[in-house]
Amino acid sequence: MKDVLLERADENVLIVDWTANNRLPYSVTVANSRLVGAQIAHFITYLYKTMGVSPESFHLIGHSVGAHVAGYAGERLHKLGRITGLDPAGPFYRNVPEVVRLDPGDAVFVDVIHSNPGVTVLQGYGTTEDMGDLDFFPGGGYPPGCDQTLVRSIVEDTPTEALANLVACRHLRSYEFFIYSFNRDGCLFVGAECSSWADFLNGHCNCGHDGEKCAIMGIFAPTYTYPTGKHYTDRRLYLKVGPERPFCVHQYQVILHVHAFPSHHRTYGIESGYVDIVVLGKLEKMKAKLHIDINLGETVQLKKFLLSTDRPLGEVRSAYVSLELDDSHESGRYRESTIIVEKIEINYLYPLPEHLTSSKLCRTSEEPGPHGRKRFVFSPSICY
Repeated sequence: MKDVLLERADENVLIVDWTANNRLPYSVTVANSRLVGAQIAHFITYLYKTMGVSPESFHLIGHSVGAHVAGYAGERLHKLGRITGLDPAGPFYRNVPEVVRLDPGDAVFVDVIHSNPGVTVLQGYGTTEDMGDLDFFPGGGYPPGCDQTLVRSIVEDTPTEALANLVACRHLRSYEFFIYSFNRDGCLFVGAECSSWADFLNGHCNCGHDGEKCAIMGIFAPTYTYPTGKHYTDRRLYLKVGPERPFCVHQYQVILHVHAFPSHHRTYGIESGYVDIVVLGKLEKMKAKLHIDINLGETVQLKKFLLSTDRPLGEVRSAYVSLELDDSHESGRYRESTIIVEKIEINYLYPLPEHLTSSKLCRTSEEPGPHGRKRFVFSPSICY
């Protein structure tokens, strides 16, 4: 992490080595953490008094118990610039007053990455509690890929590193996310505010009209603000991540505007099946086969999905959609003729105004699709 911080800018990086006090039993580490935080605060105060270095210019980054250590330092300084908590430890810090743990009042800006949250240590070494102005839950707090990481670690890393990945892969993943948040591959980790991980996965959340419901996870977290100029505060945000380094993916909310025209054979109930979606962008193509339920009792309905790609689509130029409904009632092809997708919205999850991140495509024609099914063709040209 030191190296990527120094590559990014001409900054001073101070590393706190408290391994002598960070040891088993775990209760000793917890007890010593408050003292270490006090020592850090004392050192920053010394730099301020002797060299005029403002506490607001400091950014403390702490992992696990270290996140709470940073909080203890910030609590004493009152005007510390920023704290990033990397999967703050849960044991001994769950369901306690804010003074005992990291909290939003410990710095001007506090952002937290939860990569291994749990209500008990058997569920995760981190905490499920929100502790910052922005609390990010990559992969819903259960990021994928630790099986692959263990295999790679056994081959490439030292025995100590391999053992750490075996017992605490997801807990350690938070600092890897932070390291890879420096946008070296043109991708930023974007989290969206949502009521739950399930709702986010089902495509129910986007960045809002002005991009105010999304924020960047990692080093650039404080860069993006509300249109009013105020920072996001007290937000829980979710995002998808990849299983392997560099982990970052581009996320798209896809909304299908479906029109169901009742027939004399059947005018109610749910039709289930699959929808094949192909989106062609200037830079990349996105394909997906997704489960869909259509209520025949509703003439117009919105079907929302969340898709992701390793590379950005760029400008969206066209899209194709075909329906594959179950054949348990009428002829599948006949039912498809009474269900039409009229329009597609594609919202790129990024904290910018909607007119810069959203594409609307309208149905221009129909053509034969796979297995003799109808395929709808969409273009942005006739929507405006």
